Amino acid sequence: MMLGKRLPSDIVDKLVKDLSDPDKYYTPFGFRNVPKVFVDGAGQPGIVGGFAPVKIIPGLVEAGKKELARKLLTGFCDMNADGFPDFMFREADAQGIGFGKCSALSCSIFLAMAGYLFEISKEE
Repeated sequence: MMLGKRLPSDIVDKLVKDLSDPDKYYTPFGFRNVPKVFVDGAGQPGIVGGFAPVKIIPGLVEAGKKELARKLLTGFCDMNADGFPDFMFREADAQGIGFGKCSALSCSIFLAMAGYLFEISKEE
């Protein structure tokens, strides 16, 4: 997805379908690092990291999928703004729970994401 509009549209559509599926990668505050795992029919908590959106969201925007990018950026930034930016979050009941410690890297990821949200929001 990082290739954005350089990918054929059918590939973009397939990637977006998988990325936006809550039973695979999508959470309201970012992408899971791996597809959701089910045990006895119940979805297991996953890890949502900051590296995935930093790399994927610019490609989504470039490929014309701004609404999905905006939803992810808003959720990610809102969750981080409620506390100190964390590098990773453990998914639980559709809410991020801090996992790890605030660091220069996690703060940098938060600032990059907030800046990107600002940029794509002012375009409309």
